[in-house]
Order: sequence, then C-alpha cells, then structure tokens
Amino acid sequence: MNLPPHLFALLVPLLWSAAVAAAPPPVKPLTSSDVGVYGTLFSFCDFSVYKFACSGTVDAKTAALWNRRLHEAAGRGKKNLVLVNTFDRIKHTRPLKEYVHNTDALLSALDLKTVYAICLAEENVPWNNGLQVLNGLYDHIHKRYSVPVYQWLSNPLPPHPSLRADGWIIDPYGLQRDRFRRYLQKYLVTGKPIIDCISASPYPGAPFDQSARDQVTICREFNVPMFFFCVDQRWGSPDLWLRSEAPDLTEARSWLLGVVSKLHREGAAGLPLLSANYSTGRPTEVAGDLEGNYAYEQDFATSAFLDDPTIRGFQGLRWNGADKTLTCIPVAAGIGRIELQYHFTSPFRIAQPRARLAGRLTAGAEVRFGISPNGHAWRNEKIQDTAGEFELDTGTLGPDPLPDREFWVRITVVSANASDAKAILSSLEVKCQTLPPPERVIRLKPDKNGHITFDEPFSSRKFLHFTDIEGAETLEWKRGSISTHGVAGRGNRVSVRWHFVMEHPVKNLVITAKGKANGPNLGAENTAGISIDGKDLLLRVSSGKQEKGRTGWSRGDLVLDTKNQPGLQKLREFYVHLILVNRSGVRTGTSNIVQTVQLRAESAAADSAKTPTPEPAKP
Repeated sequence: MNLPPHLFALLVPLLWSAAVAAAPPPVKPLTSSDVGVYGTLFSFCDFSVYKFACSGTVDAKTAALWNRRLHEAAGRGKKNLVLVNTFDRIKHTRPLKEYVHNTDALLSALDLKTVYAICLAEENVPWNNGLQVLNGLYDHIHKRYSVPVYQWLSNPLPPHPSLRADGWIIDPYGLQRDRFRRYLQKYLVTGKPIIDCISASPYPGAPFDQSARDQVTICREFNVPMFFFCVDQRWGSPDLWLRSEAPDLTEARSWLLGVVSKLHREGAAGLPLLSANYSTGRPTEVAGDLEGNYAYEQDFATSAFLDDPTIRGFQGLRWNGADKTLTCIPVAAGIGRIELQYHFTSPFRIAQPRARLAGRLTAGAEVRFGISPNGHAWRNEKIQDTAGEFELDTGTLGPDPLPDREFWVRITVVSANASDAKAILSSLEVKCQTLPPPERVIRLKPDKNGHITFDEPFSSRKFLHFTDIEGAETLEWKRGSISTHGVAGRGNRVSVRWHFVMEHPVKNLVITAKGKANGPNLGAENTAGISIDGKDLLLRVSSGKQEKGRTGWSRGDLVLDTKNQPGLQKLREFYVHLILVNRSGVRTGTSNIVQTVQLRAESAAADSAKTPTPEPAKP
C-alpha cells in the first residue's frame, strides 16, 4: 500500500504506540524459589532444563518435538532454559564456522519466544581453543538472535575474565559450605545471574551428600536459583530417579521434594539475606624473597581477589575481568558502606610495611585507605573525596620492626545517598621487609599429647628460608604450590631439602607429599625421600609407578612411612628431600606440581624413660 508522505508521517506514531502496547512484559528473573531438574521438566519444576543437540541440520520432526516441549512448558507458566550442544566442548577440533552453522540450524528451529535463556553446552574449558569458540558463538548469537546466552564452565573453574556471558551456570558437586560460598561469590561479583546445578543423585562424580544441603542453604542466602541433577546410577535417567524404589534414590528424592516444598512456600521475599553482604577472608602469609623483599600485588585480573579480604558490603561489588577493575557501589550494598580488610601475618619479623591504592572516584563517593598494626588503630588514614583518578599511599608503618608479626590494610568506600556514586579500584600494592632467622633448620617439639606435626602448604615463599634448593632457576612458586617444567635441550632436576631437628627422638615418622607429575606425556617424575646425612636416601618413593589418570597425571600422594624401617627409628635429626625431574629435553608446560609437604610423628622420649636400667653384673 502506497500512502502520501504526510499520511505516513501521521501513521508512524500510531504504529509505534501499538507496538509498544503489544510488547510483552519484562521476563521475571528466576529466584531461589524457582527449581528445575537437569534434562527434563517435572510437575514440581518452575523451569525446564532441556538439552538439544545439532551437528549439521535439524529435521522437521525433531524441530516439532522440541517446540512442542517448549510450548507445553510455556503454556503451564514455566520458563525454558535450553542447553545448546553444537560443538566439541573439550578438544574443539572443528573450525568455528562449523560450530556456528550447527548453532544456527538449532536456534533457527526453535521458537525462541518461549526460551528464557540458552547455555552453550555444559562444563566447558577455556583451553584447547575453548575460549575462542565460546566467545565466537556468543558474539554470533548476540548479533543474530534476541536471547540471553549463559556460559557453563567445568568445575572447579571460576569465571574466566575474558569469557563473555549474560549469565552463568555452575555445578561444584561436593563443594561444602565455606568453599562453596566463596566459589559462588566469584560468580556473583560479576553482577550477572547465576544458576547452581546441585546433585540429588547417588551418582559417581556427583555425590548426594552434605554439600547438596549446604548449597541449597547458601543459594537461598544469595537468592540464587537452582536445578538438580536427578538420575539413577545404571541408566542416567531422570524418569527412573523419579519412580525408583531403590533406597538411595528414595532418600535423595524425599529430600529434594522437601526442599522444593520449602522453597515454594517461603518464596524469595527479603532475599538476599543481610548476611550476603559479609564474608571472612584468610590471613595472607608474608615471607619475602632471599633478600627479604615482600610485595603483595592485586590488579583484579581474576576473581581470586575475593579469597583474601574480609568483606563488608559484598552486594555492592562488581568485578570486570576484561578491564581488571573492581567497582564499589555503596548504595547497591544496601548499607551505604563497603569495606575490604586485609590481614597480613608472618613467621618472621616484619619491617616498614606500607600500602598503595589506585583507582577512580565518581561524585558522591569517598575512599578511605589505612594501615594498622592491630586492626583497630588506623594510622595516617588517607581520604579521597573528590571525583577523578586517585592514588593513595599509607606511608610506612612503624616502629621498625613491628612488635608483632602482623598488620592490617583497610579500604573503605562510603556514599551518603548517591545511587550511582562509586569507586573503581584498579590496583592494590602492599610492601614490607621480612627478617628471617639465619639458620636453615626446622626445630620441632611435641605437643602436650606427644604428637609432632609440620605442614608446608607453600602459601608463601617461607620455604625459601628453611630449605636448600638445587635447580632453583626453574622452580616456580605460586600461592599454594611449587612446580617445574621441561627444559629444551636437557633434562631438568629441582631438589628441595628440609633439615629437621627434634627435641626428643621420634617414632612412627610419616612424610607425605601431595602433588602430581605427568610422566607419559611430559616426561616428569616426583620423588620424596629421607636421609640422615642430607645425601643418601634411605627411604624413597616416586610417582613413576603410581596409577596415571586419563591425561597422564599421576594419582595418589607420595608417602614415606618409617615404621618398618630399622635404620629410621628414634631419629632426632634427619633430612626430607623433594625431587622434581623432567627428562623430556623439550620445553613443556608445567609437568611437576607439589601442593603440600606434611610431617607426622610421635615423641619417643617416654619410651626411652620406660626402658629399665640393666642391673650391674654380679662378680
């Protein structure tokens, strides 16, 4: 129909008004009172979790089946979450354009008006070109379709700073209360919606245990929706899970139905709870390099920044991994205040601690930055209350050295009432000197029960000051582990040796090294041993003969048990050796990892005291 220009101009506003009036209302987001079940839609569910796959084309019959399921769910007032399986999610061996073609074929077959969100498959990995595939599909879908795209990374991966997503799905099976809460926060701090998949099945690798109960409690605290993994062990069927009378399935089913009833009854009013604004950090162990220089540097490149500070006002934090920034919005926290407090402790004396904070401030917000020897008296607290870029420096905290082996650093962001007032933090730096003892000897005493323990979790570089190291140039430390790798043109050998001196002779000495080595693929082997002279190993155990996993990594700890070793009884002085070897002769990635070294023993002093003194020989 051809209309005169003046009539067309009059008609456009009317057409626009009609379109606006006919637009569907905003979709209500899922809450913790909404429940789903992986792979299906049961009558008690509030949303479906269907899995659709395509490796080329979708025939009309399949498309009709899929859409019938989606329409039936939508007709019952249920939302549809669709898992889209259109690519090899582990090896990513095919070209991206092939995965795009598969995804187009699948999404074009669906009535997307009935879909709440899609998720690109499940339990993905960012390596093997995975990040490029996931981002490539995300970008393509956003250009062509109007549907939110969720990402689901393999447990226990945190959100990848470069992975684009409109929301997240997580499935940290077996992760109990405190660890799950911290893991969940690393996704929550992105500010994007999250759905937690929880096991309600006695299924290998996805246990139904206390962790499931813990996760429900914490998801409700933060108002996070959940769906449940409900299958029988033999066939992996949700339908069999629902009707089976097997005792283990009956227990899981009864628990879940009780949970669903409670969640539906209580609703989501008043959530998240006030407690969702708070989390407890972990002390950061301070140990400098061989010259005593220590630096804690936080550039907010990953969500691991959440592990350290005690937080007040978590609901007002927004992390952007791509920009490497942490935005603090006090009003969004609901308490008008955000506080990050860091606690630094050391086995050594500490001297000259100071801290620097950089970022940007908007109008209406204020940043306070201080350092304290006791966590109460904040000396020389610096304040930034004008908008713009800032860099705050606490100055050096005295006396020198500190009387106690600890100090605190605090960041506080406040706003009276400006809803958009915020501080965008870009870096935190804390420096000090540590003064380690001169001798490289570890002296141990028994506790009141005669037990002797030593743990080296590699949480700092403390081990540098208590060990003798050969091959240190290829030894790598990061918080929680030491490691090494293959070197081009030669074998690589790193030796770390501890020297222990006991107050009394010991018995039942056991040394455990927790770690792994990849021998089949990377030519690596880990060895733990004990010597008396610091050279000749009287007892040793290696990863070479351990069972290997599917990817070639050894399984099991290296355990040195001296109970049946006559030459290693009632020792007062000995050495523990950790040897990381790579024989490949080529440059490899990390091939040897050790997370902890533990010593357990008992004092033998009482045994010596009970030994009767022999009577003198009669003439």
